[in-house]
Amino acid sequence: MAEDGPVVGYCAFDFGKQLHPDNASETKAKYLVIYMIGVDRAFKGTPNPLAPGHTYAVSIMAALEEIARGKPNCVGMSLWVRSTNEAAIGLYRKVGFTADPGNPVHLDDGDPILTMRKILA
Repeated sequence: MAEDGPVVGYCAFDFGKQLHPDNASETKAKYLVIYMIGVDRAFKGTPNPLAPGHTYAVSIMAALEEIARGKPNCVGMSLWVRSTNEAAIGLYRKVGFTADPGNPVHLDDGDPILTMRKILA
């Protein structure tokens, strides 16, 4: 992370107990839950010079995974995404996330929502 450079992206996350390994489960486990993530339009798809081979979005996801792996008993990462957000779904699949069985679901008046997870081995 460059201290004097521009802000190119952001994320908000927390740890919490979620149904595991998918929404149809009866058991829960600790997950890093991603509430929001974004990259400034000027940097979308741009290679991150501090992480060769990664875009800024992939770098953010890699940092979140590192945080998750450092948390005792954390089994994975999860997030919600609109089923019509093909660019985001493509990114999440690229970094190892899969959609829960039985998705998408309607939670509001907007497009259906997918729960996506990455289980940490």
